[in-house]
Amino acid sequence: MKKLLLIFVFTASVVVPLNFVYAITQTQISSEVQIVCPDSYGNWYSGSGTIIDSKGIILTNKHVVTDQYGDIISACFIGFVSSANDEPDFGAKDNYNLAEVKYYTATSDMDAAILYLANPTNKIYPYINIWNSDSSKLRLGDKIEVIGYPSIGGSTITYTSGDFSGFGSKSDGTQNYLKTTAILEHGNSGGAAYNPKGQFIGIPTMVVSGPLNSLAYLLSVNSIKSWLSDVLGSDYKNAIIDQTPSVQELEKNIQADIAPPKLKSGGFIDYNVINNTKNKKSYIRYNLLISNIQESGTVTKVYYYFGRNKSVDPLLGGSVYSVPVGKDIQIPKDFLLRNNGTSYLIIKLEDDSGNISTPIINSWQFDDAVKVGIENSIYNQALLKYKKANEFVFNKYKGLFVRNNKTIWWVSPKQKVRYLVYQESLPTTFVRDTLHNWFWSNWGKPISTGILSRKLNSKPKNVWGHLLVEYKNDESGLADARCGEGCYINPKDGRLIYLGEMVNYKKSGKGALLTIKSLVVDIPENDLNLIEPLGKSNDNYKRIKWAKDHNQLPLYIFKQ
Repeated sequence: MKKLLLIFVFTASVVVPLNFVYAITQTQISSEVQIVCPDSYGNWYSGSGTIIDSKGIILTNKHVVTDQYGDIISACFIGFVSSANDEPDFGAKDNYNLAEVKYYTATSDMDAAILYLANPTNKIYPYINIWNSDSSKLRLGDKIEVIGYPSIGGSTITYTSGDFSGFGSKSDGTQNYLKTTAILEHGNSGGAAYNPKGQFIGIPTMVVSGPLNSLAYLLSVNSIKSWLSDVLGSDYKNAIIDQTPSVQELEKNIQADIAPPKLKSGGFIDYNVINNTKNKKSYIRYNLLISNIQESGTVTKVYYYFGRNKSVDPLLGGSVYSVPVGKDIQIPKDFLLRNNGTSYLIIKLEDDSGNISTPIINSWQFDDAVKVGIENSIYNQALLKYKKANEFVFNKYKGLFVRNNKTIWWVSPKQKVRYLVYQESLPTTFVRDTLHNWFWSNWGKPISTGILSRKLNSKPKNVWGHLLVEYKNDESGLADARCGEGCYINPKDGRLIYLGEMVNYKKSGKGALLTIKSLVVDIPENDLNLIEPLGKSNDNYKRIKWAKDHNQLPLYIFKQ
């Protein structure tokens, strides 16, 4: 009996597994459509939808048929497929598949819309019966299957699946939604989600991301039916079916290319700084290589804006530039750089099919410029005044932080040159970033000095005035002590100062600057000019030289 029982249980587990999932059917594939909606500003919005009645009634998300200003787009193009490897067919020119947006939700906790296909010949469409579905019967761990037209899935219908992860909650406004681990992307919105029995249970709507992972949310079929009941009454099903569309012809034509241009992964907007020697002002000039753009057609226009307002739509508040065929994009205007705050270049790209990209934003920050701009200016002035290295003067100030005319330098014992630490025209973050790099970055390694814990304990005088990084006695890694972050031995009194922990990127640099100011020694200008500034055998020099060679060094911004 035991043997027979084991065989029976095994057989049952094969025939009826706990989370058995029905394969996506041909009807489900044929009932899933791609929706493409053109707004009044030249933009195209793409999503998915499900036919829910043989007359050609389509269920989707409201945000699929909403433009960037929150207005409803009245009519959309509809693409059909008859198999999983078909690309959507939107109809022929002068006879496109058009649908009118008839109903849409009006509250923030719902996101649904219903469209009606223009159907003058009373064509019978394949459809999904959503009326008998009940999403409340889902159990945690049930499999959920999703189909639609995500942007990363190319032009064909795309399938993903995941687990039912729970119901939404009223506290965060998701009480009308179902949670799932199924993967969603832009373009999945408005599509279909099915339970293990192949029943429609919701619309893929959004993804909520956390610090580590994300969850997808489906607008439940129960909440959709409840919304329709509130709007149309208890006989909402027949009320929906009895409606007829009144679709006006769209002025735009649908095209094979419905994907807007976008930056490739790793793509970037490059810039050069133009220093005008006549008016003593610095400008920025932007360019974008075609090789950095993902686009199946040709980019024909660029809408652009440069200024302090990050929210400007360049279509409305910017300028337009026609791109020569086959050429890289160079914004035709040079923009004046200012000496504070952040400025933004915002562009939108339009291709030869009329598709317009989402905004591409590139920020230019004053704080980033001062790191090389003011630094370079100060070093240039110091080099003009520098006479000749004097060993006696160097030994007198070796390892000290010295100050002359409100400028603080550090005299490096290893490099035998002086490095800029701070001047009043610089932000305190310059102190933080500079010392942090001296302790930790690749170009800082020649500046800082490694020391083993047992040697540091005795504070040998040959490392006084050095920027030190403490290592374990067996040289296996950094010490656990505070000097593992970096420290400094004051040559005046041998005091150990933990500068490293004052200049990590969680700090502003103010604490480090106050500490350094308490250590500074005033130096006469004649002595200062006998210690070489910067030098050429270190990466401080190489970094500034690179910025010069690549036209990224503003010379006049700080004098405006």
